[in-house]
Amino acid sequence: MAEELTPQLSKRLKEWLLELSDKLSWRIDKVLDSYKLAQRSEIIDVRDDGKSINGVRLKVPSETRDNTYYYVSVGPYGAKCTCEASVIRGEVCKHIVAGS
Repeated sequence: MAEELTPQLSKRLKEWLLELSDKLSWRIDKVLDSYKLAQRSEIIDVRDDGKSINGVRLKVPSETRDNTYYYVSVGPYGAKCTCEASVIRGEVCKHIVAGS
């Protein structure tokens, strides 16, 4: 049964990543970088009101700086990150996408 699930999951993940790339108007390699960052991220806090999860805080590693982390908050209210792209330029960064 697990063997059947893996190809289905892989296909759905690929479709989802391509859809995300299209929605963000990002190259697929940038979306894949975010996916890799998500795999290396640490969940710091989960906001749960007892009915549903309504926010997550993450510690996401920098791709270019050793021992540097960015802190991301995502939820229904929006998202923010402590990286320069997010704070200074107001962009949706790879870290926010990783936390989504």
